[in-house]
Amino acid sequence: MNGVDGPGISDGVHTATQPATRQFPYLMASNPDPPDLVTVFTAPLAPPAREEGAA
Repeated sequence: MNGVDGPGISDGVHTATQPATRQFPYLMASNPDPPDLVTVFTAPLAPPAREEGAA
C-alpha cells in the first residue's frame, strides 16, 4: 500500500498465523439443537405483558 508517489507502507505481516481449512464451505457445524422457528419469529410480535393495576 502506498500513495501515488510515496514509499510503500507495511505492517510486516506476510502470512497467516494459522492456515485456513481446506474444506468447503468454511463454516461452523450446524446447531444440533436448533430453536423452534415458530417461537423465534412470533416472539417479537407478542404484545407486552400487562402490569397488574394498570388502567
